[in-house]
Amino acid sequence: MKKFTLWLLFAFVALVANAGNFSVYLKIDRTYVKESSSVYVYLWNTDEDMKWDNKPQVTEKDIIMDVDGAKYFKYSFSDSDNKYNFLFICDGKQSHDYYDATTDIVITYNGKTSNGKYEYDKSTTAPVEPASVYLKGANYNGWKDGPKFEYNPEDKTYVYTETTTANLAGEFKILIDGKWYRYENSEDFDLLDNKKNNTRTYEEIKEIGDKDMTIKDAANFSSITIKVKKDGNAWKMQVEGTPKSTEDLISARWRGESYNSWANNNFTKNADGSFTYVVESPAGLANDWSVDITENNGSTWTWYRLPDDKYPKVGTDVTLVAESTTGSM
Repeated sequence: MKKFTLWLLFAFVALVANAGNFSVYLKIDRTYVKESSSVYVYLWNTDEDMKWDNKPQVTEKDIIMDVDGAKYFKYSFSDSDNKYNFLFICDGKQSHDYYDATTDIVITYNGKTSNGKYEYDKSTTAPVEPASVYLKGANYNGWKDGPKFEYNPEDKTYVYTETTTANLAGEFKILIDGKWYRYENSEDFDLLDNKKNNTRTYEEIKEIGDKDMTIKDAANFSSITIKVKKDGNAWKMQVEGTPKSTEDLISARWRGESYNSWANNNFTKNADGSFTYVVESPAGLANDWSVDITENNGSTWTWYRLPDDKYPKVGTDVTLVAESTTGSM
């Protein structure tokens, strides 16, 4: 028994463009069928005049969301013949049969009955399913996983917002209906410097198998929203970032001669904006050590030292002196 989970007005679409394979779509609305309704689909071959036997001939069901402002359930069939009859039963009431389906057919229940059976309207315009759009990349389980874009029927865009923005600093592409897309002329780009208002407005992306994209300054943003849309025969993409606050871009680390050969040790950032690190082996501080601070999320680091290389008394404050600035280490 097939249960609908939404209120719906339903339409049947018999898609028989390829002989032996077609689908039936149920158009979702709220008008005639309740959430608890049970719907069966029956199919039989025209040439052999096979009759349905009270068993649903359904092999697969998917939900197709928001096609031209409507929603559909999809039932797929496979058979060796190319002419079909079908009917449906909703809450125990049968529709009239549809005979000799050989082309795309849209059958929409119109709320009427005759001879105790549902009536329907029909047309030859079948719905076009939304594309399958995914974000894939090195930081998404080595290209194996990746989030699916959400389709917005109002502006026909596909949208995904990444909040772990550092993922986009690694190589990535857009996978559309099984094909790989990226910008043609820019493989690596800085979102802050590339376009105004932290946005790279809609530009064409092309089916390119080799090379990938990276947003080099992705970690500078608290979120990055990627939008993809079809414009004629071309796919286009927009990338928009929400920059982190100035405080979020600041971090600190320290390193020393006696601490694993100058390995970096990250400070803990406190709610008041200060940084803390508890040194468990303070004797090593008698040898050379320094503090590094970045104010741009690690793009550059400034090395700070104590004034005159003199150590303050425990519990007192001291102003560090900037010594030099380097690129990311």
